[in-house]
Amino acid sequence: MSGSPAHVVCVDDDRGIRQLVAERLRRSLDDVTVTTVAGPDDAEAVVAAGDPPVDCVVSDYELPGRDGLDLLASVRERWPDLPFLLFTGRGSEEVASDAISAGVTDYVRKGGSDSYTQLADRVEAAVDRRRTEAALRAERRLFGTVLETTPNGVLLVDTDGDDIVYANRRAREILRLGGDGDPRSGPVSEPPGETYPAPTWEYVDLGGRYTTGESAYETAARTGEAVYDVRHAIAFPDGTRRLIAADAAPVSEGRETEYVVVAVADVTDSETERARAERHRVLVEHADDAMAVLEDGRYRLVNEACGDLLGVSPEAAVGSTDRDLLPSDVASALADHSERAVEAGAAVSQRVEVVCGERTRTFEVLHVPRESVVGADTSVARVCREVSEQAERERLLREERDRLESLAGAVAHDARNAIRSSRGGPTSRARRPPPATRRCGGTSTRSTAASNACSSWWPPWSRSGA
Repeated sequence: MSGSPAHVVCVDDDRGIRQLVAERLRRSLDDVTVTTVAGPDDAEAVVAAGDPPVDCVVSDYELPGRDGLDLLASVRERWPDLPFLLFTGRGSEEVASDAISAGVTDYVRKGGSDSYTQLADRVEAAVDRRRTEAALRAERRLFGTVLETTPNGVLLVDTDGDDIVYANRRAREILRLGGDGDPRSGPVSEPPGETYPAPTWEYVDLGGRYTTGESAYETAARTGEAVYDVRHAIAFPDGTRRLIAADAAPVSEGRETEYVVVAVADVTDSETERARAERHRVLVEHADDAMAVLEDGRYRLVNEACGDLLGVSPEAAVGSTDRDLLPSDVASALADHSERAVEAGAAVSQRVEVVCGERTRTFEVLHVPRESVVGADTSVARVCREVSEQAERERLLREERDRLESLAGAVAHDARNAIRSSRGGPTSRARRPPPATRRCGGTSTRSTAASNACSSWWPPWSRSGA
């Protein structure tokens, strides 16, 4: 016998018979423990104690108080799968028939040395069979639990009639088969019996992108070979459409394919997200504004406009950091604002001025935090737009405002002098502008040094503004 030592209970009111049965079983079988008792009640007590668990009961027919068939009935009521052998010298056909009807595992007649050898063989076979069946049940339960908890749908389809004979929880959800109260739901513990109703969906062709012809199941059943990642668009009676990816593999007995295992996944959301990401990628690549995505401070996506601004191709920029491409002060300012955006969980903007020769260009950089992706702690999108004309207009408006404020001050000063003069009081002198800035013809000129010509790299950042 395989596995742990077998525990056999021998029930006989004859002490000599009990000892002889125990001795012959220990001699014939490897790793067996035999417990001998004189009556049915003691036998039931040993089985109930389960220390160690009992693997088989060997009982005489004639016992004190109750006979062997009464003990068999009690054992079957409490332990239905426990092997029970009737070993008796009373060999009437009536007893054998009653024993079989009561569910006896085997029936052995006492009589001579051979009967003990036969009993040992029957005990060994009964214990091995029970252990094998228990292992198969445990394997089915484990297999069923795996199937019921897997994130993909799993179907078993009988090729004789194209009936779905098993569908796990996820398959029932995806394909709308049965429900939680369906008797076929739950872990697989026994071979399939009932079948599911015919599917209520139909294949649809969404612009020629998904097959409406032979399904993954049909291909596997026809060719006898596995097929993978067959895409279908299906429509339910209520108008709902879902995108399904299916794998199928045949289960063959000889040359005939009896079943096909089909694994299905609802890829509607992932396909929708992929299409959305593709649209975004096209928009970004062809946008006039410079756009980039940085993960953990490294460029992961760079469009053409951003590559032109950085002075490198988009491919060369990917994997680089700000410090690899920009002066340290500009790189530090950009990194600081990106960190602020991540910490705040909101977009942060900054202005950066670029001086090239006699021209100053102004850019507005928007830092937008993105949801972190696998393998990266931080992710930030940057959008850079030139606002030089807007900045120039703002400068002119500021100068005009300063001019108007100065004019208003001069008018107020003259008005005060006129009032004081009319009252005979002293007048005040008009204040002159400071020497550093003088007004000429209504405009201001500043004493500044001329800017240097562009350096060889682009952009020649001169200063960055928050």
